[in-house]
Amino acid sequence: SFDLYPNYWGGKKYNVKEKLTEQGYRVHEANVGAFSSNYDRAVELYYYIKGGKVDYGAAHAAKYGHDRYGKTYAGAYREWQPGQKIHLIGHSMGGQTVRLLEEMLRNGNPEEVDYQKQHGGSISPLFKGGQD
Repeated sequence: SFDLYPNYWGGKKYNVKEKLTEQGYRVHEANVGAFSSNYDRAVELYYYIKGGKVDYGAAHAAKYGHDRYGKTYAGAYREWQPGQKIHLIGHSMGGQTVRLLEEMLRNGNPEEVDYQKQHGGSISPLFKGGQD
């Protein structure tokens, strides 16, 4: 678990999250799959921010043979809406995760949209795009 490690941003000597919070900033540390694909991590990050049960998408789940739904997040910033800026800082694979989330927010996931049109059912707002 992420909680087993010392403070991620700053290690044992300096807690960046704590210091920024003391200065009045709203700071969260997302916890997404450490061994997951960038796609899965980006979807998890979206639900970490917005809250709700992670929906990896019906097409993705069928294609890669894993469950469509995952963990449920309370939502670090449930009121976040398109057009509202947030700053996402990623380290190592986190940078790629953030970039893929940004891509999906703007352009959605055409594969999921096509799958939903063909098979019906629900689709996550993330996969529709237009949320920049």
